[in-house]
Amino acid sequence: MTKRLFLHVGMPKCATTTVQAFLQDQSEALARENVHFRFPPGTRERHQGNGAKLAEDILADRRDAWQRKLDFFLEPEGDVIISSEVLFGLFATPAMNDVAERIRAKGFETTVVAYLRRQDIWVESDYKQQIKGGKPWTDALPDLVEKRRRQGLLNYAMTLTYWGKFFGRSNIHPVLLRPGQPKDHALRALIDLVGVTSIPAGATEAMNAANVSPPTGLIEPARLLKIRLQGEGMDPMRVHHALGRFFAEAPKVIDVPPRRFLLDTRTRRAMVSKHRRANTDLAERFLTGPAFDDHVEADPASDAPLAEEAKAVLDAYVAARGVPRPQVPQDDEAPAPRRAGFLGRGVRWLRGSRG
Repeated sequence: MTKRLFLHVGMPKCATTTVQAFLQDQSEALARENVHFRFPPGTRERHQGNGAKLAEDILADRRDAWQRKLDFFLEPEGDVIISSEVLFGLFATPAMNDVAERIRAKGFETTVVAYLRRQDIWVESDYKQQIKGGKPWTDALPDLVEKRRRQGLLNYAMTLTYWGKFFGRSNIHPVLLRPGQPKDHALRALIDLVGVTSIPAGATEAMNAANVSPPTGLIEPARLLKIRLQGEGMDPMRVHHALGRFFAEAPKVIDVPPRRFLLDTRTRRAMVSKHRRANTDLAERFLTGPAFDDHVEADPASDAPLAEEAKAVLDAYVAARGVPRPQVPQDDEAPAPRRAGFLGRGVRWLRGSRG
C-alpha cells in the first residue's frame, strides 16, 4: 500500500511558524489517525519544523547524514509530514533527485505543499524579517527585491516546476494566502489536504499567528537604528535586543506612522504587473482556481516619502528615550539560536550561478 509524504516547504513569512507550532501541538492527534509528525533526536524546538537539519544535509550533499534522517522520518507505518522553510531553497539542488528516488523506494508518494503570498506582499514581509530578526541585513528594500529577483524566488511558477520534476507536477500543491481569509485558513488547508478529521475547528481558530511583524511604520526607522548600532561596533546579539526594545517602546513614546506598506502604491502596482505572467503560469500549471488577483489597494499613508519619515521617527524616539543599549541576557535567559532559514542557506547555489 502506498504511503503518503507531505513535504511542507514554506515559504518563510507564509504562516510557516504557525503551521509548525500547530503540527507539534497536534502531533498526538495526528498520530491517532496514522499521520506522523516526528522530530529526530535532539532537534525538537517549538515553532520550528522537523525537517531543517534534513534540508541542511541535503544542501551540503552530506549523503550519509541525510539518508539517516530521511529514513528516520519514513520509518512509521502510515503517512508522514516533514516541514521546514529551509526545504524551499532546495528546488534546484541536484541531490534532490536522489532524495526523491529514496522516498519512492520506501513506498511513499510525495505531495509538496508550498504556501505563497503575492510577490509585493511577500517581499515586504521578508524585508521586515531581515531587519528585525537578528540578521545582518541593513540595505534598503529595493536592494532586497533585486536580490530575490536574481535568485528566482519571486517566480513561483518556475520554482514549483522544479519541485514537479522531482515528484510530479500533479503532486505540487500551492496554497495561496490572501488578505481577508479566515485566520486559520493556512491550517485548515493543510488539514483538508492530509485528510485528518478528528481535529476540531476550534483547535485551528485558537492558534494565534506566530512571528508577527512590528508596525510597518517602525521598520525603516529600525533599519536606520541597526545601521547606527552596527557602525558603533555593537555585537549582533546586542543589536537584536536593542531593536526589540525599540519596537516595544516606540509606540508608547512617539506617534507611529500609519503606513500599511513600505513600498508606495505605484511601486507595488508595478511589481504586481511585472509578475502577472508568472502568476498566470502558476495558475495554469498547478491550481484549479485563479491565481493572485491584480488589485493593489491604494494607501495614501504609504505614499509618504519613506526616508524622511523614518529619520523623523528615529529622531523622535532617540529624543524621548535615547539610543537603546540593552544588556545581553544571561545564559539561562538567552533566546534559542535563530534559524538561518532557506534565505540564508537554501539558495547559496544561486550566488555562484546568478551573481
